[in-house]
Amino acid sequence: MFQKFIKYFSRNIVILIVEDEKTQIELIKKDLSRRYSNFLIVKDGESGLEIARKEKPDLIILDCILPRMQGEEVCKQLKDSESTKDIPVIFVTQKGKKSFVDCFLAGSAYHIVKPFKAMEILTAVKDVLRNSTQFISSEEIYHY
Repeated sequence: MFQKFIKYFSRNIVILIVEDEKTQIELIKKDLSRRYSNFLIVKDGESGLEIARKEKPDLIILDCILPRMQGEEVCKQLKDSESTKDIPVIFVTQKGKKSFVDCFLAGSAYHIVKPFKAMEILTAVKDVLRNSTQFISSEEIYHY
């Protein structure tokens, strides 16, 4: 039991943010930095797919409208790959741009509409990580 506690305590969650708008990137980082500190940031879909495959982050926050490859296609390719299929994806979209159904069909675990509040994205990240198949226990997510 103590070894599990140490494992959970020492775990650093890595979040990949795939977003092309600088202000959105800064808002997401600011909102999440209260709880998380390891971010990988890319500004286009192809780079997001490449980094996800290489780094295997614990979670991906993915904009739908991106240069070089749309978020929906990035998510579909991630979910079709054995090595990345279990990485949870949170879609972040402009109001009216994508429906919840489209995002879930692409493979997302959660969908947030811009503009969003800090607690909204923080709650989404906690919920998605808690339900992710990558984690054995929610202690890892909620332990301080």
